[in-house]
Amino acid sequence: MSSDILPQYIKDLYGFLGGYAESARPDVLEAILPPAISVRLNLAEYLKFYFDPQCSGIDGQLITYESDILETLGQIINDQAVFSQIIVPDIYLKKAGFETLLKEQINFVNVAYKLLETEEKQGSYLQLNFKYTAISEEKKEGLLALTFNEHTFSRLDNLAGKCGQVDWVETLSLSDNLLPAAPAVELYNRAIKQTEVILKDKLLDFQKSLNHRRLRDVKRLKDYYGDIMKEIKNKIARKKLANAETDGELARLDFTQKELNYKISDQKLRYQITVKLKAFGALRMMMPVVALKLLLRRKKLSREFILIWNPLLKTLELPVCSCCQQNTSHIFLAEDTLENLCPHCKGG
Repeated sequence: MSSDILPQYIKDLYGFLGGYAESARPDVLEAILPPAISVRLNLAEYLKFYFDPQCSGIDGQLITYESDILETLGQIINDQAVFSQIIVPDIYLKKAGFETLLKEQINFVNVAYKLLETEEKQGSYLQLNFKYTAISEEKKEGLLALTFNEHTFSRLDNLAGKCGQVDWVETLSLSDNLLPAAPAVELYNRAIKQTEVILKDKLLDFQKSLNHRRLRDVKRLKDYYGDIMKEIKNKIARKKLANAETDGELARLDFTQKELNYKISDQKLRYQITVKLKAFGALRMMMPVVALKLLLRRKKLSREFILIWNPLLKTLELPVCSCCQQNTSHIFLAEDTLENLCPHCKGG
């Protein structure tokens, strides 16, 4: 996990709560807290957050992944209804036929596998909601919602929509028999990385429109300055100018070319897209699932692996590539680490 995940996570949490934080240097945030939040956290309204013990000072607060402040911030967000939690208390679970499903839905390419056992568990899924703003000569806004299995990291963005098909209730507590969840910071980091991929596709038409306008404006510039340079060249060729006059026209020609180059570069900046992403809420969904425990073996190495049968989707959730973090139905195992790899990452 990269070292900048936690500072960014804290910055976004403070944004949720009406505060503000900015990076003073890589491992330090300068933060302004709303009075009510500073009282709840027992911290000053203005302070520095340190993320490296070697850099911490008496004028601030050291934050690590084990800090109580993370739990308190989560409780505050929950109190302010930015975070909601629901449970599907009862739903039909498949009892048999998992060997067939494995053969039909997952292709284990360079690995032998054995289904060791199936177990009814409680699964948890976290939906993270984002608002994006793409700014250039025009502005485009939209919403993104990414849903992850908190245990396997499998992405299931259509899951929340399926909850309308079953009975569910809001809850403040976690289910019993719940599969272990990954740290929220790690899920958040995965979501941020995947929004970059999603936004490239979502903003493709927006980018094409801007490129069309940029090329149109560049053509107009080239036509305008091209006419000026053509006039200068014709003047030099048509008139027998003294050396000093010729040098002056050549300097003017050179200046015009440089000004054209500058204007073209300026157009690139003018139509460049800047994307701002803001998280604004989260939903945890808990429900009964079937956990399939597999033994994966490649050559002399082996490891256990969990797949989930999802009762709302009525299918196996796809495993996740350890490299690109995308779902994949074709699994390769890395030779030394036995990490999951998709065909694209295995080929790379």
